[in-house]
Amino acid sequence: MKLTVKERIQILSILPRQSNYINLRQIRDLEFALSFTDDEQSVLKFENLENGVVRWDDSGEQEKEFNLSEPQSKVISNALRAISSGAKLEMDMLDLYERFIPPVEE
Repeated sequence: MKLTVKERIQILSILPRQSNYINLRQIRDLEFALSFTDDEQSVLKFENLENGVVRWDDSGEQEKEFNLSEPQSKVISNALRAISSGAKLEMDMLDLYERFIPPVEE
């Protein structure tokens, strides 16, 4: 699955900090896989703004391919479902939500 810089940051920001042992292993592996290399950081020039927003130079941005396992995808979709069920899903996460959770036909 190809992910953008924004999607990687969004996933990293929603991963739970507490869970069972098996999920925590998946979360740790996801954090390692989705984190940004030194080369990516130097190209993207991340800035942490005072309001908690992360800004980067998107002129060098490219999607990156990730081979997420089924359990890793499940951790992400469960995190997204939890946010949605609490009515805390934000508009800028809608595309990410739809990538991991198939739409329900009415």
